Amino acid sequence: MLMDLHIKNIALVDELNLSFSPGLNVLTGETGAGKSVLVGAIMLILGERAGTKSIRDGAASALVEGSFDCSNISSVRKALDQRGITLDDEGTLIIRREISHEGRSRCYINGHLTTLSFVKEIGDTLVDVHSQSDHQTLLRKTSHLDFLDSYAGLRPERQEAAEMYEQLKKLEQEIEELSRDQQEKERMREMYAFYINEIDAAGLRSGEEEELRNRKRVLANAEKLHDLLASIYSRLEGNEDSAAARTHSATMDLSEAAKIDERLADSLKPLYEALISIEEVARAARDARDTTSCDADELDAIEERLQQIFSLKRKYGNTIDEILKYRDDVDEKLRKITHRDEEAQRLQKEIRTITKKLDGLCSSLSEKRRKHSAALSRAVEKDLKQLGMKKGRFSVRIQKHELTSSGADDVEFLISPNAGEKLKPLREIASTGEISRVMLAIKSTLGRNDSTPVLIFDEIDVNIDGNTAVTVGEKLSALGNRHQVICITHLPQVARFANVHFRVRKDIKHRRTLTYVDRLDQNERVEELARMLGASPGEKTSAKLARTMIKESKGNR
Repeated sequence: MLMDLHIKNIALVDELNLSFSPGLNVLTGETGAGKSVLVGAIMLILGERAGTKSIRDGAASALVEGSFDCSNISSVRKALDQRGITLDDEGTLIIRREISHEGRSRCYINGHLTTLSFVKEIGDTLVDVHSQSDHQTLLRKTSHLDFLDSYAGLRPERQEAAEMYEQLKKLEQEIEELSRDQQEKERMREMYAFYINEIDAAGLRSGEEEELRNRKRVLANAEKLHDLLASIYSRLEGNEDSAAARTHSATMDLSEAAKIDERLADSLKPLYEALISIEEVARAARDARDTTSCDADELDAIEERLQQIFSLKRKYGNTIDEILKYRDDVDEKLRKITHRDEEAQRLQKEIRTITKKLDGLCSSLSEKRRKHSAALSRAVEKDLKQLGMKKGRFSVRIQKHELTSSGADDVEFLISPNAGEKLKPLREIASTGEISRVMLAIKSTLGRNDSTPVLIFDEIDVNIDGNTAVTVGEKLSALGNRHQVICITHLPQVARFANVHFRVRKDIKHRRTLTYVDRLDQNERVEELARMLGASPGEKTSAKLARTMIKESKGNR
C-alpha cells in the first residue's frame, strides 16, 4: 500500500507530507482546492511524464516522493532484484521523482537512479488509477478487450500471443525480402561478393593497426631511440661505474658484513634481486639498441599498409574489428541470397510451426473470453441494479476477427439502460449519469478480481444522485477490504464511508495562495460532511445529519 506521500513545489503546493492508511482513504474539499493535484503528484511517481508547468511559480524545481509497503508483492521484489535494487527489512519501496525548470527529470528507487520506463513498470504493478477520463476510454470499443482480459486474468496468455504474433510478422517480412526482384538480388549478390573479396584480400588482423602505428613510431624516432637505449645500457651495465657494477660491489660488501652481523642477512635477498633486475633491464636495452635502425623501406611499407586500412575503414567501419564484423554480416546476407530457396523453405516451415501454435493459443483465448464474458456480464448487471439501473442489461459481444497481436476476437460492450430497449453499443449512451454508473459497475467488478494493491478513484462519481451515491460509497468501502482505496469525491454519501478522511483546502500565506491537506478527526469530519451537505457554518441540523451518516456507515461496514 501507499504509506507516505511527500510533495514539494507542485502547482499550489509548497510542501506536504501525507500518511495514508489501509482501507478507504477519502479526500474532499471545495472545487479548485487542489485535490486533483494530489492525484497528479502520485501519477508522477508512477512514471507519468512531467512538464515544467507542474512546478510551482517561483520554484526552481519540484519533488514528489512516495513510500510503499511491498513486503507481500513478490513481482516487485523480483523486478528490483534484476536491477540490483533491494527492499529494506520491512519491504519498503521509496520512489522519488525530481523535476527541474529546464525540463530535466530524475527518478530514484530506494536511492538508485533509474529510468522513467522502469518506474512506470513498477508503478503499474502497485497502483491503478481510475479517473473521469476513463469514461471516454470506456466508450472506445478498442478498450473493451482490455477490460475483459483484465477481468479474466488473461494478460499473460495475451502477452504470449502478442510475442508470437510479432515473431510471425518478422518471419513473413523475411520471406518477403527473399522474394524481391531476381535482378535486384543478383545485383546485391555481386555487390556483397565484392565487399567480402576486398576485405579478405586485405588480410586484416585484429589489433594490427595498433601494432603498425607503434612500429611506425619506433622507426620514425630510431636515432633518438638508439641514443636513449645506449645511454640506459651504459648507466646500468656498460662501464665500471655503472649501476650493475656498483650494486654488485655493494652485494659483495653486504655479504661480508652479514658474516659478521647476522641481522644483515635478510637484506641480501632483495639486493640480489635488484642486481638481477638491473642486469635484465640492461640486456633488454642493449638488445633493443642493437636492433634499432631506421629502415626507410619498412617505414614506407607501414605507411602504405596504414593507408590501405584507412581506406577500408572509410567504407566498412571505424576499426578493424568493425570491418571484420561487417564482413561476417555481409557474408550471412550473401549466404541467404545464394541459398534463398533453402532459406525460404526454412522460413516457411518455421512460419507454419508458429502459426499452428498461435492458432491454438488464440483458440484457447477465445474460449476463455467467451466463458468469462458471461460472468462479467452477470457481475456488471448486478452492480448496475445496485447503482439504480434496475432494468439495466449488460452484455459482452465477441465476434471472430482478423488475427492481431491481441488474438482473433472483436469485443464490444453492449447495454440496455431501460426496460424494453435493445442492447446497443456503449458509445451510443447519451446520459453522462448512465456512463458514470456503467463505469463504476465495471470498475467495481474488475476491482474484485484485481491484484493491484492500491486503487485510486478521482471523481468518477460525477452525475450520481444521492441514493446511488450511498451504493457507490458501500462499494468503495467493500473494495477497501481487499485493497487500499484512495478516493476523491464531492459527495458526502461517499465520504461518510471513509476509514480516513482528508480535507484539501486553499489558504493565502505571505500573499501567496497555497494548498494544504488536513487529516480530519471525528468532529472535523462532521464539519466537512455538513459543508458538503450545503450547510452554512454553525448549522446544527446538517451537523446532526452528518453524525448520523457517519454512524450508519460504520454499522454497514
